[in-house]
Amino acid sequence: MSNYSFYHQNPINKVIHFFCIPMIVLTSMNFLDEVKLYKFKKNIRKYISKNNLTLRDLIKLFYHFYYISDSLNTYIIMFFYLEFLEIISDKWKVLDKKWMKNSIKMFIFAWLMQFLGHAIEGRRPALIDSISSAFLEAPLFSIKYLCN
Repeated sequence: MSNYSFYHQNPINKVIHFFCIPMIVLTSMNFLDEVKLYKFKKNIRKYISKNNLTLRDLIKLFYHFYYISDSLNTYIIMFFYLEFLEIISDKWKVLDKKWMKNSIKMFIFAWLMQFLGHAIEGRRPALIDSISSAFLEAPLFSIKYLCN
């Protein structure tokens, strides 16, 4: 996490990331939920809330394992973070007929704002040096003050 924090010292950049990283996670959840991996049979559906296993489910599970390997405190916070964004994602897709178009707009806006934040900071984004580290640590970074 300290490596990721190195790229984000400017207070304006930190505020931009605080708002934009959850936007990117949320819109990514919208997109990834559309990639269906497995359709559950009728006899299994009564035990689970979803009919399909999606790419969002698998990636979210990976994030859970990653965060629990950090610490229980981090895991608890990030569990609620991810669950909250998943609830918003599911509600958004039900309530907004143009959710895909609006998700794309928000996704692009959030990325542009983050690059603007790095221009203000005068440092390149962390994902340039380590894309895997950036995507795993970015959601945690956006709320790191709650974890400390």
